Amino acid sequence: MNKPIFKTILITLSAIFIYSCATTPVVQVPQPWTRSMGDPQLIEHNTTIYLNIIGNEEHLLLDNSLVDRKIYKIIENQLMRRNFTITDNEQEADYLMVVNYSSRDVEVMRTSVGTTQRSSQVNYSQTGTGVLAALAVGAQSTQSQATSRVESRTHTAYRHTLGLSISSLEGEMIWTGESTWESGAVDILRRIQPVSQILISNLPGYAEMIPRVPAVRQNKEQNYYRLYIRGNRFFGPALPYSINFEGLSSSGSGAIFVGSSTQRSASQSGDLRSVSDTRILNAVIDLIQTAEYAVPHSPEYDDPFYSQQWSRVNIGGRYFIGDDTEPSNILVELRGSREGYTIRNASLVHESTYNEFLVELEKWQKALSEFYNVFE
Repeated sequence: MNKPIFKTILITLSAIFIYSCATTPVVQVPQPWTRSMGDPQLIEHNTTIYLNIIGNEEHLLLDNSLVDRKIYKIIENQLMRRNFTITDNEQEADYLMVVNYSSRDVEVMRTSVGTTQRSSQVNYSQTGTGVLAALAVGAQSTQSQATSRVESRTHTAYRHTLGLSISSLEGEMIWTGESTWESGAVDILRRIQPVSQILISNLPGYAEMIPRVPAVRQNKEQNYYRLYIRGNRFFGPALPYSINFEGLSSSGSGAIFVGSSTQRSASQSGDLRSVSDTRILNAVIDLIQTAEYAVPHSPEYDDPFYSQQWSRVNIGGRYFIGDDTEPSNILVELRGSREGYTIRNASLVHESTYNEFLVELEKWQKALSEFYNVFE
């Protein structure tokens, strides 16, 4: 057999074998405690919200208004993506949202018996079912890993708390969302975005607006990789496990490191072969951290918690990239391993392909809504 043809067949078979070994991850990302109360369905679409940020980080000296502003921008962006308008004039608003956050240091005696307890109270509305499913699958995975190992230790940690409340101008409370989580990191901003995303997923209007994100410059993809990707594991509300690029990196022969020189080592460069166009890298990172629905490759519509279906999943979204006047359709295919998900493929796709994904997404959303619809 011709050598090049044999090599091509061998690479193809190897890729098929690796892909067939996808498994549902078991190393869960620690989830915050969350609680949603009230009826978010009473909040009307395409209305105006006034934001008020109130915060206290008692272990730090400064009352930092810049932290308030950063949290304001994060919440503003998440609400605007749900087709809400943010106003600086309280009298022009349809609703008032108060954002309370706090941080304090605590001495913690932790006893571990192989599992991590997590309390979660949620409002079983028609919105946010993708996030509910992710939390439930993660909790199910944690419960299945119980062992007899017991370990106790005392350490200093930081207790971060975030509360969101929406009321009418007359002061009638409509909805509240609360979360608290323990972290070794002193900075509440480290996880404020995914935590607030979980809470805001209870509100109506998911994916109604197309966000605009900066495009990565040509020949700057390696800079972006080293600044924002290398060494990081990402997570979002649609999945209870981490998502990373690192599983695709290889120092073996044949590896293609985009933009790298022959002198640069593999550890310094990123293997970005999974991304069809590195101009969309920033959109891909945004998508995996904000998507609220992950669609299993082979869904079990009658049992969303069936763990095996979560070994391969797809997420998708529309973005304006840079100064583009037309939106781009982006699909990300994730393959599971024990430690989490690896981005197998992130691509710009044609409208027809994206519409096929939207059909599958709608079927999955209906299945989740039906699953959670347990009351008469």
